[in-house]
Amino acid sequence: MSPAARPLVEILAVAGIGGIALRRAAEDGAFRIAEHNELAARWLGLDRGGARGTGLERLWQRADEMTTWAELVLALERGTTFETRLPARADGRPALTVVGAPAPQESFWLVLTPAEGAPPPTPAAAAEPDLLDAVGAVLEDVLYVLELDLDCRLAVTWTLGPVNALVGAVPSGGTSWAEVVAVDDRAAWRDRNLAVLTGRPATCRYRLRARNGDDVVVEDHAVPRRDDAGQVCGLVARVRRIAEPPSLEPGPAPAAASEPGLAALARRAEARLVARLDAEGGVLQVLHAPADGDDGGDADGAERGAREALMAALAAARGQLAALIREADPLAEASALDLAGEPAELVPLGDGTALLIVDAPAPAPAGLAETPPAPRDAAAAESEAERWWPVLETVVDGIITCDAKGIVGGLSHSAARLFRTTSAEAGGRPLDELVSVPPGEESDLVAMLHDAAESGQRLGELVARREGGEIVPIEVTVSRLAGGERAGLLVTVRDVTARREAEETIRRLASRDPLTGLPNRLLFDDRLTQTVERARRNPQEFAVMLLDLDRFKLVNESLGMAKGDQLLREVARRLVLVLRRSDTVARLGGDEFLLLLPGCRGAEAAAKVAQKILDVMRQPYAVDGQELSATASVGIALFPHDGSDAETLVRNADTALYRTKEQGRNSYQFYTGDMNARAFERLVLETQLRRALERGELALHFQPLVSAETGAITAVEALVRWFHPELGRVPPGEFIPLAEETGLILPIGQWVLTEACRQVREWQRLGFAELRLAVNLSGRQFKQRNLVDIIRRVLQATGMPADLLELELTESALMEDVGESVSRLQAIHDLGVQFAVDDFGTGYSSLAYLKRFPIRCLKIDRSFVKDVTTDPNDAAIAQAIVALAEMMKISVVAEGVETREQLAMIRRFRCHELQGFLFCGPQAPDEMLELLRSGRRLEVDAEPAD
Repeated sequence: MSPAARPLVEILAVAGIGGIALRRAAEDGAFRIAEHNELAARWLGLDRGGARGTGLERLWQRADEMTTWAELVLALERGTTFETRLPARADGRPALTVVGAPAPQESFWLVLTPAEGAPPPTPAAAAEPDLLDAVGAVLEDVLYVLELDLDCRLAVTWTLGPVNALVGAVPSGGTSWAEVVAVDDRAAWRDRNLAVLTGRPATCRYRLRARNGDDVVVEDHAVPRRDDAGQVCGLVARVRRIAEPPSLEPGPAPAAASEPGLAALARRAEARLVARLDAEGGVLQVLHAPADGDDGGDADGAERGAREALMAALAAARGQLAALIREADPLAEASALDLAGEPAELVPLGDGTALLIVDAPAPAPAGLAETPPAPRDAAAAESEAERWWPVLETVVDGIITCDAKGIVGGLSHSAARLFRTTSAEAGGRPLDELVSVPPGEESDLVAMLHDAAESGQRLGELVARREGGEIVPIEVTVSRLAGGERAGLLVTVRDVTARREAEETIRRLASRDPLTGLPNRLLFDDRLTQTVERARRNPQEFAVMLLDLDRFKLVNESLGMAKGDQLLREVARRLVLVLRRSDTVARLGGDEFLLLLPGCRGAEAAAKVAQKILDVMRQPYAVDGQELSATASVGIALFPHDGSDAETLVRNADTALYRTKEQGRNSYQFYTGDMNARAFERLVLETQLRRALERGELALHFQPLVSAETGAITAVEALVRWFHPELGRVPPGEFIPLAEETGLILPIGQWVLTEACRQVREWQRLGFAELRLAVNLSGRQFKQRNLVDIIRRVLQATGMPADLLELELTESALMEDVGESVSRLQAIHDLGVQFAVDDFGTGYSSLAYLKRFPIRCLKIDRSFVKDVTTDPNDAAIAQAIVALAEMMKISVVAEGVETREQLAMIRRFRCHELQGFLFCGPQAPDEMLELLRSGRRLEVDAEPAD
């Protein structure tokens, strides 16, 4: 375990995060607890400090958590990420989110955070700066956190560790870490971030601009960071200098220098000395030396002297060797040097140690010079390759040896599998028959390889040619074998097919909507920004449209989300077919789509496209054999008239879409300047409405219902009114829809119900005991899960008789979810409360559903009553509603009765009650009480005037 493990778990504790480091034990290969902080110990019941070195079963000992333990074991063995939730316990442990990820050196990290209400990991808010400096000083690695902002950009939220020592200018909060990444490497860094945002750890290497101005190669490993809803909201990254390069993904451990195969290689190489050195240049193990005879016998005095001389040279050069080991490139096969005047090679083993090989007898001890060995001929180079071949055969990547002219000498097993040939068949052939530049490009392969060997550059755009003509993308690393200008080449090839496919998948997932396959908001914004830039350089017009399906929520709630998703896919398909290939259709989420039409010039052209889209949308949809209907609303913004940048265009298209919905949907609207003024007025009205209730600006008025037979008042309907001190009387048609949309209708509706019951109950006590109260219930109120409890509490608090309370609901509110409506209506009806269907005849008017609802009366909508004396159709509808109600033993109320002629017709149809300005409009409470006391009646028998 890294020395930074203990400080790191303590840093996590400072941030309010539990940390546990697990390490695979060498003796039995099992994972054990290596480090943990106090928070993790308290939450999981571990002994502070005493749990180190114990098994995983200490983490979750309760029987009900054994499944979690098993899942962790599986993640450890597979080297995958791990995530689970642990419920709260009675002993005080909070509900926890536990996330784990593989780490270097056969280790695994677990991070524990409270599942609900956990503060973000911002140590600066949890500790004094001097404490952070002290803790950060002991970290070997730099930690930084990136979070997605509202524009889906990754911004730095905090950094920790030796940042100042590594980087000259530390990115401040809200900026991008890319500021310190070398320009040429930023694309690789961004690709890594896209991979992490899909929910899995990823690693990349790049160059950082160091404090002294030089470039420092670092390895950057990141894991996804998730919010309370489980969505990836950013990443946590760890940056490490490449001088001690760990493999940040679990894999096979580097071959130990003590293995018999490596010792045998040392003997076969006829080297004078083969020793394994630690990171400080000290000798860990001597594998082969002059005094080690192959036959096991004692060596003579000369050989013992040679061994002592070599060991003395190693001791004298320890400091210089340590520097070379630290600076060694772990991807290189070997680096040449002089040890006491003799040619030697230093081979990094990937775990911080190195192998030192001395070829010739050693003279007297001397210093160490970092000079290349004397040039050797091609035969010596071939001998060198043969000597190393047993090691190269074990490398996962393919190895090819060739001479300076590119003639293949041999292939490792991995290379033979990659090219689907054998070493014998490939030997003697030109390398460009196996490796070449991508089709269509012209370049001298051998010259490229020699240049790469000189510069150390990795070639990532080459292809492998297999037998049969198949080509495979490969990444190539080249190093030069000894031999001067005639030196041969050691070519390492890696099949990157899977990586390219993964990168393409990541890019597609990051830029495409997973449901429809359309571009998402990120890709749309990018294309829109490019279109704006082109239109500025070469002035031209184009259109941006925002499309929203009308009442799509009804489809999801009535038919299920699966059919809703199928409908969305079909809508996406139609949009793509109706537009041109140069246009872009993107899905924002839900039922919203963004359209970019680069070649659409002027309002007339945009209107034609919008109408074409609406016509296509109106056609019936077949979903699982069921025919569905769906319409759409469209808002249109034109460049440059409605905005000169991408953000303004989309915002104005959204404003135009809102106006389309206001005006009845299933249409389109262009953005106009006054829309912003209306939007501002609406915002002001919403702000004022939020304060209206607490300021006492809302009041109740009551409109009477009278008997069609006697003309006497039988009930009153409560109606809310808003009297603003500056705006004056705000019409209900303006603030009621706004309250519905914003959710303010819930507190307002509860206040209306409570105040109306209190007022009518007071009138009942004054002698009007049989007076009924009608209160409108909005669709949003009706969906409240605690609606039954609210009504029960209001009845108990006010003393209102339940059978004299009548709640009015519209057909559309009842029909959104019929099954749920029946259940909720019955629960309220069990309290004794009555129901009326308001505006009957304007919605579904389904008899099949109507008979399932516990309804007392139907209210004929005023639109039918208005023309009942002049329009035979309206008269027929009103008469049919009354006849239907009589058959079902339901009472009927006619709304909006304003003339004696309408009254006569309503009485002829045998309506039970009526309501309208013919008798009385809405009254203030005091006026309503005076009307009740007056005993005034409507003259129902009077004939209408001629």
